[in-house]
Amino acid sequence: MTTVRPPEAVAEAPRPMSRARYLYLVAAVTWPAQVMAVVGTMSGNAQAAVAQHFRTTHIAWFTVTLFIVTLAITPFAMRLGQIYGKRKVMLVLIAVGLVGDVIAALSPSYGIMLLGRSLAGFYGPVAALVFASVRDLFPKERISGAYTVIGAAMGVATLLSPLVAGLLMDHHGWRSVLWTMAGVTVVSFVCVALIPETPTHGLLAGLDWAGGVLLGAGMAALAIGFGMGGEWGWSSVSVLGCLIGGGVLFALFVVVELRTARPIFDVRILGRRSVSTVLTGPALIVGTSNIAPTVLTFLALFPAIPQVSASLGWSLTHLALVGIPAALAWVAAGLLTGRVLRTVPPRPVWIAGSVTLTAGLVLCALYHRTATEIVLTGIVVAVGTGVIQGTSNAMIVSVVGSEDQAPANGLSGMLGAVIAILGLQLLFIVMSNESRVVNGVAFYQDTAFTHGYYLLAAMAALGVLVSALMPRVARPADALAGEPEGSRP
Repeated sequence: MTTVRPPEAVAEAPRPMSRARYLYLVAAVTWPAQVMAVVGTMSGNAQAAVAQHFRTTHIAWFTVTLFIVTLAITPFAMRLGQIYGKRKVMLVLIAVGLVGDVIAALSPSYGIMLLGRSLAGFYGPVAALVFASVRDLFPKERISGAYTVIGAAMGVATLLSPLVAGLLMDHHGWRSVLWTMAGVTVVSFVCVALIPETPTHGLLAGLDWAGGVLLGAGMAALAIGFGMGGEWGWSSVSVLGCLIGGGVLFALFVVVELRTARPIFDVRILGRRSVSTVLTGPALIVGTSNIAPTVLTFLALFPAIPQVSASLGWSLTHLALVGIPAALAWVAAGLLTGRVLRTVPPRPVWIAGSVTLTAGLVLCALYHRTATEIVLTGIVVAVGTGVIQGTSNAMIVSVVGSEDQAPANGLSGMLGAVIAILGLQLLFIVMSNESRVVNGVAFYQDTAFTHGYYLLAAMAALGVLVSALMPRVARPADALAGEPEGSRP
């Protein structure tokens, strides 16, 4: 008997992609993938002013609420993207996130601010959906190049975001930063609207609500526990309840997925060393690289007070200018990575970038007392970051099939977010041991920055060790060429 595939799963014969169309699509998908990084930088710069305006000591929720919502909805967003098309789902998520941005910018109270930030968290899964869409939108020989451009563009975002935020804060206040974030989201909506819809892969058999709720709730519970441990106390009932509850929910998620015919994420593929290490290794490295700028923020922007604070007392604009060489190095490293990945499998490139990042963080711990030292060590960190950003998604493509691409990207992003939240808490615990509190504000000694960078280097080194366990993986183009017939739309 001949099996007839449903119409939505049938693909047209692949056509060669012109250079003009390639550049158009790359430009359209690159911006939406950067928005969370841009917004994270800009909102981080506005956070202190928001706390002072609303006179709140619970400013941690300004960031934690966004992460919680993102973690809770990511499993559903990734699977719905496969069922209904990633473009449709991204447009809905961006629209809800834009409403949240506007509410936050207009907020008359801190409670309304948190409501807006919660809705803004709906934007969180968009980057993972963009990376998963690349596999659907580009021919296999163009995939590595597209990933590389997206990764390199993060260096541009790193270059411009602090400059823009600094100018806005200096001249127009914190609300102007939030309005700019809303504008960034509008541009993202337009970009996604311009890309074609992705195939549905014929996954019309329903949605695994139980698995999605368990995974999202479990990750969110862990995020709350890790994120609020410093404020509530690590031995408090609330924190222990969140951490234990999150672990239990995640265990139940595994049990449910093993018994579900159409799971939201096929946990069986985690039994393959190639998949489990490719997800956890990059999550450790990328999570560490995302929180590394935190140390530099306190080092550069807090005032220099003899015997009290060893910070440098720079302005935000001055810090942004000092960061330009590192941002340029990030972009150059990312673009060069794309060329290398045309002929070299991603694993050795990834490990080289991870080792470079680790070495750079060690150098930051040793040399961070002058602008020259910060520029030079920052370049090393940026080169490592540019390489890993250009390689991480290429490795996922190399080890999972097309149907698991979106869930794998989503799970990788969720793991990275949880690691970033845990890493931030550990970072503040380490740094607070070498601080002095004056009028309710913690000022840091030089050893605090040294130990903070060493902690980050240790986290990155752990990621390197996990990455070393990865088996050899093929180049993305070779991996796609070897997929079973029908596995690619």
